[in-house]
Amino acid sequence: MKNLFNQKTTIILSICFFLACQTIFSQDYYQSPKGELYTKSKVDSICNAMNDRLKKKGVDMVFKVDILDTIKQGDKTIYKYKLKGESLAVTKNTNEYETLINKPLPGFSFKDIDGNVIESKELIGKPLVINMWFTTCAPCIAEMPELNRIKNENPDVYFIAITFDNNEKVKKFLKRKTFNFIQIANQKQYCDLFTKQFPISIFVDKEGTIKKIEEGMPLVYNRELKEVTDKVNPANFEKALELIK
Repeated sequence: MKNLFNQKTTIILSICFFLACQTIFSQDYYQSPKGELYTKSKVDSICNAMNDRLKKKGVDMVFKVDILDTIKQGDKTIYKYKLKGESLAVTKNTNEYETLINKPLPGFSFKDIDGNVIESKELIGKPLVINMWFTTCAPCIAEMPELNRIKNENPDVYFIAITFDNNEKVKKFLKRKTFNFIQIANQKQYCDLFTKQFPISIFVDKEGTIKKIEEGMPLVYNRELKEVTDKVNPANFEKALELIK
């Protein structure tokens, strides 16, 4: 009787050990850009901690897990990932912007801040980027150095900035900051056709069709310092630009 009990105990322990091994060896792992392996719960914990810090600082950004690649190793799956930061406004407005994609750009005839007439019909035949901003918008100002660089590197693209601020405000601002787009002011009604969240950039192809709308360039997160920097990442903007060139 005792031997039978011991045999049953041994069998049960063996089954438990086997199941434990199966769980261990079949577990999914997440590989960070630096090569560290984490469980899903650990990655979620890291992401949640970063978002909690941003929320306490009042930063309009949220990080999500972005899967870059999936690798199968027997029963084990490794997901290569990065934490991708997005503006909360981006997440909220994306669906609204999608309704405008592949639609004609609403026509306009405006005067720039120097009195020159700018008509949308005259811009057909050349790619167009419209940036919507205002003078006291911190995210708008943060991306201006990159916008200036991109304009200088793309002479075959029209770059226009449109704001609801008046001419006087814009001219005063441009004495302090460089923003080398064609500047059009006093256009709240036109801005309202697209957004109430700033900045956004509208990418229009040579035929006058809207191909992409991007929110402002996201701020770069320094993982070592665990804080948001004052630099922006132009990757999404530059990718959208390629769609219309």
